[in-house]
Amino acid sequence: MCFFKKKKEVQEYRKKRIQEAQEHWKKNGDSINPEEIIFEKYPDEGSEDKDEQIVFIDIEYDLDWITKYNLDEEKSKLVDKVMMLTALPYKNLSLVKQKYFLRYLGQGIVAAFTGNDENVHTCVQQANAFHKKATLEWNRLIVLITALLFFIYGIIAAICIYQEDIRNTVLLECILWGFIGSFLSILYKNSSKNENASSCNILLILETIARMIAGCLFGCFSFYLFNSNFLKLNDIFVSTSYNYIVLAFIAGFSETLIPSVVSKYENKFDKNEEK
Repeated sequence: MCFFKKKKEVQEYRKKRIQEAQEHWKKNGDSINPEEIIFEKYPDEGSEDKDEQIVFIDIEYDLDWITKYNLDEEKSKLVDKVMMLTALPYKNLSLVKQKYFLRYLGQGIVAAFTGNDENVHTCVQQANAFHKKATLEWNRLIVLITALLFFIYGIIAAICIYQEDIRNTVLLECILWGFIGSFLSILYKNSSKNENASSCNILLILETIARMIAGCLFGCFSFYLFNSNFLKLNDIFVSTSYNYIVLAFIAGFSETLIPSVVSKYENKFDKNEEK
């Protein structure tokens, strides 16, 4: 009960603080709609410093700031350095993480008001690192959800197909295990991915679906490869359902190598063009 009481008191204090800030800046001719106030400064009575400053996150989760007097050139450059990071695609993150990101930038703006270049640089680095980490976590979640949903639909479809009178059940098993292999490949790569992923959710979803479809195609290809005279696998291994399944699974899992192979040949092609 004490926790909820304290939480309510904090919310009421923030609400009161926002209302007071709105009334104060309205007198100066500025209309603001803060969601959260990061910093505010008003002159004390008898103080020589008459400047008034406020840094806040507005209701649309954008960072904004107002000063009574114009900043000098050096401080303006520092503010611009911080505000450049607002161009990063952070609106696809959760509201909580958007706030954390903007708080880092807000502290950078506060440091810029004092002309502290070192603190500005630190805040910019922290904001950039947080955005990179938060975006990667969000992308992993999207890929995981997409893969799980597509996997569930694929298993349901496979069960429905197996209930029908299908002649070539081995081919279907190869496709299914290629599908399962690609699913596990996506989970493995998703858990170990460290590079920057795409900031576009639609592209991530389409990429995940395409990779799972590629696993199905690889599984199908493994079936025909096993039965072909190209590698003559029938002469080496006994043609059993187990061997088909293992080969299909490996083929499906190997879809993770496609981006690396394509990237390798693209780099090789670019180097040849430069020569």
